[in-house]
Amino acid sequence: MKKRNFNPELFSDDKLAECGPFGLPLYLGLLCQADSDGKLEDRPAKIKVKVFPYFDLDINLELSKLASCGFIDRYEVDGVKVIKITNFENLGITYNNEKASGLPDKPAIDQLVSSYIEAD
Repeated sequence: MKKRNFNPELFSDDKLAECGPFGLPLYLGLLCQADSDGKLEDRPAKIKVKVFPYFDLDINLELSKLASCGFIDRYEVDGVKVIKITNFENLGITYNNEKASGLPDKPAIDQLVSSYIEAD
């Protein structure tokens, strides 16, 4: 995990509070695991071990809550499952010495539509 600086306003974010008591610590844990593009592999078991190793918790459900509140985007490209932290670049927590992401970007909607048409 990476060391990150956080905006203390996250602790009083009403929308983040809607994600339940595990929303904030999970979000902070994802920020610490994300690469310089705000992406990490969507591997719930691995995330649970790193963020909540001592709790019996349905981490996939908690990730779904963050996604439904708009804090993360979960997608898959060519069999690679990815979590992208929404507006990561606006959080101001990246550092210049971090290497670029090796994880794929989410395909644009027009790419998805053309892929669907070609499959027919």
